[in-house]
Amino acid sequence: MVNDGMQHPDLMQILPFFGYSGREVLVITADDKVYGVGMNSSGCLGLGDTNFHERPGEILSLSNKRVKGFACGGSVFLPSSRIFVLAYLHSGEIYQWGSVPHESSFILRPQQIGIDLEIKVKTVACGRSHCMILSEDGKVFTWGDNGRGQLGHSENQTLDDYSHAYGTNQPNRVKGIIEEKTVIDISCGGLFSVVLLDNGKVVTWGNNVCGELGFGGEGDYETSSYSSTVLPTEVSLLNDAIIGKIACGRSHVLALSKTGILYVWGDNYQCQLGQPTNHRRCGNPAELKTHLRFIDIGACFASDISVAQSEDKKVYMWGNVSPGKIISEPTDSNCSSVNHVFSLLTYPSIMIKPMKLRAQEPKPSAVLNSSINEFKNVLNEGI
Repeated sequence: MVNDGMQHPDLMQILPFFGYSGREVLVITADDKVYGVGMNSSGCLGLGDTNFHERPGEILSLSNKRVKGFACGGSVFLPSSRIFVLAYLHSGEIYQWGSVPHESSFILRPQQIGIDLEIKVKTVACGRSHCMILSEDGKVFTWGDNGRGQLGHSENQTLDDYSHAYGTNQPNRVKGIIEEKTVIDISCGGLFSVVLLDNGKVVTWGNNVCGELGFGGEGDYETSSYSSTVLPTEVSLLNDAIIGKIACGRSHVLALSKTGILYVWGDNYQCQLGQPTNHRRCGNPAELKTHLRFIDIGACFASDISVAQSEDKKVYMWGNVSPGKIISEPTDSNCSSVNHVFSLLTYPSIMIKPMKLRAQEPKPSAVLNSSINEFKNVLNEGI
């Protein structure tokens, strides 16, 4: 083996699990090297092939480029998952690879995305088949498939199919009512988009079959309240609530007010709204029925689980937490953070944000502990 002289890292800067059953991992080490290891569905490790990688392989096109973070999207419910990944750099550049939306074949190595306007990226988000960028100055850009209006473009588009016909492979600015506003956070559901403005208002667009846009309606699917839209529209039913955080599940939304009240709406088929399943869906934003006040929330575009951390630091979960296990009300997860729930207990196991972890710190799970030890052993041997 060839030893590249790399120092053995004490800090795994970012270690996201993603994909079907959390079988793919990307790692940024303290010396700014980027590695992928795992099943590699759709070439989502960015290593130039679709082969299983038992040992970490270096993603040379991203090493030493100061990657700021990752996001993943796609269809992740089968072993033959179609997954894509975004990496955004401190320089503002964005790379994508895997089963990228609106591309005819897998992209097996990170490919830079061209953006006409010079923007500095604050964060990115992904859904089942679309992506969003939030710039540092509060502008939003989207690309990917647009069959349900999830890009917020194409005002003349009809929403009678889920095809690729209206998509784009280049980021375009979302305008409408948010064009002259400052957006401070973004989140992608499966086929819809949600953004948070600096005034605490929430704006949504895209698919609304389950009431995920928050425009009203409850129960029967045959109602105009569940009409999808390509136009960014304010969730006026939140009334005077000042929202501080948003999170999207596959077909539901969590919105946390600055006073700690959690509002929920959308699909409730798996009790992800914290209500019995006879309330199958709800387009009316409603307070979660609990005495708890929360400081953090989490949901994932690929799952039907809701997670929230209370003021006393306990982390609660509800919804479809694993195959065949549904929790209808907030239940203590015994995890130390919202992100840990998604890496340890949920299905599919997709971490919703990067994790920073020092090698000498306690690990959140035996799986993570084993992964880090194996990763370090390979580096010690030389790759």
